[in-house]
Amino acid sequence: MSYLGAKPTLLLSLRFLSNLEEFKGATMSETIVKITGMTCGHCEGRVTAELSKLDGVSDVKASASDAQAVVTSAGVLDADAISRAVIAAGYRITA
Repeated sequence: MSYLGAKPTLLLSLRFLSNLEEFKGATMSETIVKITGMTCGHCEGRVTAELSKLDGVSDVKASASDAQAVVTSAGVLDADAISRAVIAAGYRITA
């Protein structure tokens, strides 16, 4: 899993997922994005919608109670692109 905190801190590690049929043979990664400001299901939906637009993203699970989103993608995502998506949803990335 990779953990995306406030810039410039970015800790990366990959978790390989081999059981996703649509990405068979691809290296999958999971990125945990710490987010501030989400308070409800609508907030989770906005974050999910924006992060889902990023190239290579296959799944997003946003959680207001955990103040984070878990993004599954085919490869490592660009930290700036993740940050822009969260900001477009109306929230901020935290450390």
